[in-house]
Amino acid sequence: MASVTHDLYHEIKEVQDIVPAVYKTNQAQSSGIDTAGYESCVLVFETGAYTDGTHTPAAYECDTINGTYTAVAASSLLGAFTAVSSSAGQNKIQKVGYVGSKRFVEVQVTSSGTTGMVYGTRAILGNPHNHPV
Repeated sequence: MASVTHDLYHEIKEVQDIVPAVYKTNQAQSSGIDTAGYESCVLVFETGAYTDGTHTPAAYECDTINGTYTAVAASSLLGAFTAVSSSAGQNKIQKVGYVGSKRFVEVQVTSSGTTGMVYGTRAILGNPHNHPV
């Protein structure tokens, strides 16, 4: 059996964006994630219990924290998020890699439904300029 020999603990930083909770009809608010000081970023959409509606995550980017965020071009993403519209999408983790050039990123989720779904978003930042994180 192989042993783990590389330290990842000091190489990544997790940043919570949308706090996990039950969301319906576009209630979730993203606050933007600052990628300064890191060379890599993975955006994560994590789902819990699903009851109804459609919940569509998408990656957004901006030059400034309070600027206008725009959808990230597919060419700046590794992988893709998919909408959740049934219980088949509950209790899952979706992730995309961000390889764009903007400093600030976030996951925005468009939601509909009467009772909604539990979800949250976060980013994993890696390859820091200064070690350890």
